Parts: sequence; structure tokens; C-alpha cells
Amino acid sequence: MIETLEQLAAAVSQRAKHGLPPTAQQIALIRQHAAELFGGDSPAQDWLESPTRALNFRTPAACLQSQDDAARVVDLLGAIRCGVNV
Repeated sequence: MIETLEQLAAAVSQRAKHGLPPTAQQIALIRQHAAELFGGDSPAQDWLESPTRALNFRTPAACLQSQDDAARVVDLLGAIRCGVNV
């Protein structure tokens, strides 16, 4: 079972190396980690639906549909959690 953001990042990156998008469970876990980071489902949804410079002005939600971009979303969550201003 994936418990930490680091484990999730590794799992998503592993699928990306094989050209596979994240699983539905991985997407749900990404959303869960976003909710924990941003203080609830509503703020997390707002973040997921807002274009961000760190993702070339695409929304994190849109990026979850491709293998490489999903890994970037997880990395971005990790950076935000560590206090990086993105």
C-alpha cells in the first residue's frame, strides 16, 4: 500500500517509465495528498483546477491524464509540502 507522497511519486514514475498513465487508485491518492496539503477537499480541488506556471500553465487535474505529467504533479506537491514557492 502506498502511504507517503514519496512512495506515490516512485509508483507513478515507475508507470511513466513504461509509458503507462497513473492508475485510478494513484489519481485518488494524489487527490488525497492534495487535500491533506491544502487543508481539505475544496481547497485541493481549487488547486487541481487552477493553471500553474510549474506545469506550463496547465491544470494539475489535466496533467493527471498523462504518465509524465502526473509524475510532475506529484513532484510539485512534494515541492509545495517542502515550502518551495511555485
